[in-house]
Amino acid sequence: MAPKDRPSDGRRLLRADHLKASIPPAAFYANELPNSPAIKAGRDDWSQNVGCPFHEDSTPSFGVNLRTGAFRCFGCEANGGSILDFAMLRDGLSFDDARAALAERYHVEPGADPKPAPRQRPQRNNPRAEPKTTPAAPIPPEALAERPSAHPKHGEPSATWTYTDADGRPLAFVLRFDPPQGRKVFAPLTWTEAGGWQWRAPPKPRPLYNLQALTARPEAPVCICEGEKSSDAAAALLPDMVTTASMNGANAAALSDLSPLHGRRVLIWPDADEAGANYARTMAKLARAAGAASAEVLDLSSISEAPADAS
Repeated sequence: MAPKDRPSDGRRLLRADHLKASIPPAAFYANELPNSPAIKAGRDDWSQNVGCPFHEDSTPSFGVNLRTGAFRCFGCEANGGSILDFAMLRDGLSFDDARAALAERYHVEPGADPKPAPRQRPQRNNPRAEPKTTPAAPIPPEALAERPSAHPKHGEPSATWTYTDADGRPLAFVLRFDPPQGRKVFAPLTWTEAGGWQWRAPPKPRPLYNLQALTARPEAPVCICEGEKSSDAAAALLPDMVTTASMNGANAAALSDLSPLHGRRVLIWPDADEAGANYARTMAKLARAAGAASAEVLDLSSISEAPADAS
């Protein structure tokens, strides 16, 4: 039997307590939540709420404890007690894979003195530098037949969007819930062989929405919208383009596989708010880094006037 810190594939893994002591939660979340404002702790060590990375969050509902690394969302109820839990939940990693990924990403070495914690923060603006994880696999037909029809808290969904691979086989789902009291909630749903159905996003890099159409029309320009519903609506208005969206809204653009954008003209159609503007800037930068021939942002001010007022 392999030692506790050495799994069957031969990797040398650091102890969880050593990793937690070596990676300051404040630096970790500042790096892992790049689109959020500066995170500051209150009197109880919990930060002010920021946009949740696990669902489309129009009203910031995600907070972190800058002493322990714990996190919680009052919208989708994502929660955990440490930075390891965050990596496992967000990236769909096992405990061992999360330990290996964090050790590599934050340059934590065996036997290194965790005090003082390393100040170096890895750069995240190059998706190729991220640790590689196993991409989402097509969901077996027998599992699809047993897909949950309702969320344990939010009940029946008001809308469901399917993320597929290039051949149209389902990889994951995004469901919208409109509770009688409260704001809309979005929740991803994936299936794993080890854990069955899970209310979480697939491992990164996550597929783009409408991937089958992106693959079938390689010469068509691409319109990236902020959300699946917007993508569907834009498809009716822009038949010469392929419309798509990234999973989990404005705060998770960097977690998507943007390789299908290589060599293509890209138009980004964000929501008309501050979060949308931030999303558009981030997505344009990421699209160019992925090799897009061009990446432009739709000027929403140009269509805000009534046609009769336009010159």
